[in-house]
Amino acid sequence: MAPKRPTLRQDKVPAGWHTRHELQEAWGLSSPRTRELISAALRNGMAKYRTFRIATPTRGIYPTQHYWFKS
Repeated sequence: MAPKRPTLRQDKVPAGWHTRHELQEAWGLSSPRTRELISAALRNGMAKYRTFRIATPTRGIYPTQHYWFKS
């Protein structure tokens, strides 16, 4: 009998944290440009990132980086 895989639970994402795709849509930018801006914000200490498990359309519940920007 094969061992059972643990059931993964989706994390509750706090307000103010967004995925790269959410930011890309909100800013109306291309994927490479969005990555450049996020990377620059992280380097300059204007943003933080954290990984949350969320439901994705193709992978199910999957760890995904979320970003929070200082206001």
